[in-house]
Amino acid sequence: MTTIIATTDALYSDSLSGGGDLAFKTDKLYRIGKRNSKIVGCAGNSEVIHMYLDALRKRHKFAVPKHVAEDDRRLSVLIVSKEGIFHAEENGVLEPVREPFVAIGSGGKIAMGVLTKISRSGKILTHEDFKEAIEIASIFDENTRLPMQTMYLDPKRTNADQIVQPPS
Repeated sequence: MTTIIATTDALYSDSLSGGGDLAFKTDKLYRIGKRNSKIVGCAGNSEVIHMYLDALRKRHKFAVPKHVAEDDRRLSVLIVSKEGIFHAEENGVLEPVREPFVAIGSGGKIAMGVLTKISRSGKILTHEDFKEAIEIASIFDENTRLPMQTMYLDPKRTNADQIVQPPS
């Protein structure tokens, strides 16, 4: 699947797509909404991902169409906007995430473990910490592969500007 991490102002992901005998680099992070006000990271079946993104861009309600086979309905989405972090799955229902960071995909738990360990020390998380979480996920999860992609809510931001407070 993938590894995607959301913070209150950024998304980080690996870049592997494909399955079976096919594997290639692709983009997993998207900018949408009025004035590109939201950033979206998607994990799952690429057909379902593009249907979801199309519905999101058109502001339509989303549900995986019945013609999509049960095994191909996988979808996990993180959306970052000025309102916060949101998560959605196959039913398209947005749930607010009340944490300073969250990760999805097959390497999501690995990334969460790395970030939780770092933040428990009281350290403020930086771009390098999110990079390390994706790198470690790529070691232990065969469906996560470097290079890492980063997208900030503010398109003018650079990697040096990224800081996330540890959970209280």
